[in-house]
Amino acid sequence: MADDDPGATPESQPEPVVAAAVEPEEELCTVVGPFNNLAQADILVEQLAALNVPASLQKIEVPVKKNFWLYLEPMASKAEALKKLAELHAQKIDSYIIPKGDLVNGISIGLFVESYRAEFRRNELADLGYDVKIRVDIRTAEQSYVVAKAKDAVNVSAATWAQLLEGGDKVTYKQNYCSDVASLL
Repeated sequence: MADDDPGATPESQPEPVVAAAVEPEEELCTVVGPFNNLAQADILVEQLAALNVPASLQKIEVPVKKNFWLYLEPMASKAEALKKLAELHAQKIDSYIIPKGDLVNGISIGLFVESYRAEFRRNELADLGYDVKIRVDIRTAEQSYVVAKAKDAVNVSAATWAQLLEGGDKVTYKQNYCSDVASLL
């Protein structure tokens, strides 16, 4: 035993073992949707209840479209913004002054639906000496999903899911962390 060893030094003593905190596993949810026909969603909730799977219909904001907005940072004044706008128009760069919001007196240069096109245009303008920024604007829409805890739905076979989901809306089912259900896509 080290305590009995007269030559033992504090460095040779074993370090105390500290139990690491174990994070509980995040709970999974089974998510089915989106439903356009809410009656079909209600029927699915009832069918799952008959299978002893508690479920609920939830309206969830999901991203449906991304836009990439090119702009120049706001100028100190409207006069300065007008001067910059005239400079851009003289170079045949389509643009306008942003009239309100957090970018008031900034210059809008374009809105793109594809990031690579926005990056290409930003690089073109950088070559002309402009420090163009890109803001990603994500549009969301409220969609209806049936949500059940995965531990409750574990006994529903793939064949049963196929039967429950046939006909009507084209919906999918998947598992997601319950805490992330609001960000399905």
